[in-house]
Amino acid sequence: MVWANAAAAKKPAHVRPQPFNLLEIAHFPVLGAPPTSGRAGSDAGAPAAPTKQPEAPAKRTEAPAPAGTAPDIVRANETLLSAQAPAFYVTGSKKGGFPVTIEKRACGKKVTVVRNVVGDAAALLSGLKKKMGCGGVVNADGSVEVQGERQPAVERYLTERRCLKSVSAAKKVA
Repeated sequence: MVWANAAAAKKPAHVRPQPFNLLEIAHFPVLGAPPTSGRAGSDAGAPAAPTKQPEAPAKRTEAPAPAGTAPDIVRANETLLSAQAPAFYVTGSKKGGFPVTIEKRACGKKVTVVRNVVGDAAALLSGLKKKMGCGGVVNADGSVEVQGERQPAVERYLTERRCLKSVSAAKKVA
């Protein structure tokens, strides 16, 4: 307690600490902002420190590639195609229908089951869980279970993602 009183006695009562504003760039000289005067929390009487000018980027000397053959465009298209292609697909049933059914579990709970999943079933499950806003699980046999009676929504999701194979066109529309 004695120390707190001694520290308080050394500071004059009329001097208040200035609030530190994190939004002022002047507090971060590493970011390259020149010190300014007249702003709250800055030293108005201090001389301005010399600022370092950024170096100009080196100019390219190679000739530009012809239009339409730039390797950057090709790489960008490949990344877009790989991002659009799902890591899984779902094959149709033996009669060409959707492999999506509803099953009843204990205590009257219903789950929507997607069978014939080839590829990353966990990716399909995470997409369905985000889209439907519900829980689910990937079984040991590779089928995906989604909580609730959501057969039309799951079929619509699979159709929109274009990850169906061997499903008849008449059944895709429905």
